[in-house]
Amino acid sequence: MKKIVLFLAAFAGLSLQADKVSDFIDGKSKECSECDLTGADLSKRNLEGAVLNRAELAGANLKGANLQKAYLKGVRLQGANLAGANLKDANLEGVLAEGAVFKKTRFQGAQIINMVALDADFTGATGIDPYFVELFKGQGAAF
Repeated sequence: MKKIVLFLAAFAGLSLQADKVSDFIDGKSKECSECDLTGADLSKRNLEGAVLNRAELAGANLKGANLQKAYLKGVRLQGANLAGANLKDANLEGVLAEGAVFKKTRFQGAQIINMVALDADFTGATGIDPYFVELFKGQGAAF
């Protein structure tokens, strides 16, 4: 009986997580912390103020998305496309962005703390503190 209860509890947790992801993808919610959004197409979406802490967004398409004031703490953005996105005043603490594309992305006022941007492309990006430009260049990023 104990195994059945544990299985049902785990299944309910998976179901709630799936509902959370579905609501986020459908635009019904702007909160999807710890969600797996690998490869999701969120291009040109208004995600202002979204809460995506520790979400998996590897390979996601966020081209032209409005992520102003979004909470992206600990997000994994490996290979994601954020070209032309608005990250103004976003929290980017601990973001892993290896190989991500940030062409013409706006970073004014963004909190960039402990971000890893190995081989990322920041061509034409604006609002990045000169300290981080040099740091990211040292990680192989293009500007």
